[in-house]
Amino acid sequence: MSAPFPLPDRIDIYRPFGAGTPTSTDKPARLVPNLRLGRGGTAGPTYLMWTHFVDVDISTQIKDGCTRTAGQNYVTYADGDEIRATVEGVALRFVVVWVEDRYTNTDKVYRRAYLVRSTRTI
Repeated sequence: MSAPFPLPDRIDIYRPFGAGTPTSTDKPARLVPNLRLGRGGTAGPTYLMWTHFVDVDISTQIKDGCTRTAGQNYVTYADGDEIRATVEGVALRFVVVWVEDRYTNTDKVYRRAYLVRSTRTI
């Protein structure tokens, strides 16, 4: 099943972050600025923060770099994939900090990746 809304943007995915060549290119996506909600009013080394999120088709492979140590109740965040997009003529780089599959009832519908903007231009 494809995403239940238009995917007007295009992204390239690099694995790992900073790779010289893309893992996949020209993927349909919906890139959304989300700094207000992404900061959550708190900051810290174990608190998930993001500046944007991107919605993609469920078949698009995007990976975060999160891990959890056995016996701990928190997630350690590390760089995941790199997302590159051009928005209104400006090239942007993002690091993936968290990925989740979104559902309608029991069907996977689309994938959402939470991002932190790395640099404004490439």
